[in-house]
Amino acid sequence: MKKRFFMFFTALAVFLFFEGCASISKKEQTVNGVVYDGDNQCLSDAGIFIDGKKISETDTYGHFYFNRALLKQKSLFTVQKSGYEKIEICGSEEISSFLYLTMFSCSSLIEKSMNALLSGNISEAEVFLNKAAKADSEKKQDKSIVMLDCLILYRQKRYEECIKRLVEACNKYGDESFVKFREKLNEER
Repeated sequence: MKKRFFMFFTALAVFLFFEGCASISKKEQTVNGVVYDGDNQCLSDAGIFIDGKKISETDTYGHFYFNRALLKQKSLFTVQKSGYEKIEICGSEEISSFLYLTMFSCSSLIEKSMNALLSGNISEAEVFLNKAAKADSEKKQDKSIVMLDCLILYRQKRYEECIKRLVEACNKYGDESFVKFREKLNEER
């Protein structure tokens, strides 16, 4: 009886050991992640893509997961949501088993651009503005982006380009702020 009892527990221990190894292996085959916005709030409904094919989407809490086997050595992993900057990671070795990702909204990027411009960091302002323009796929922030672009051109003393952009904006939007900016610039020249 003792011998059977001992053999049963030995077999059970061996089984549990190998089952544990198998579950660790399965966990390593899954990539888990969470996506936050610039304010550290969970970002739901962001699409998860590998090589352009949608494979998943973030849930209400910003979580996503997928099978690592979907990744190839030179795969392009992308997370995107309308109104937010796109995240792209190239190469499967760059993707760990758990990802913490932050996506900034177009309005956050415009704000970062404006702050950089106000602090005198024009090159940083341009970087954030370019990201905002890419994030604004629906052109909801187009007027703000154009105005900020004009301000950057003005600060860089690229007056001809600035005036050209302002004329285009006046024609496109008919917005009084563009007209006033153009008049002020013409007075200063």
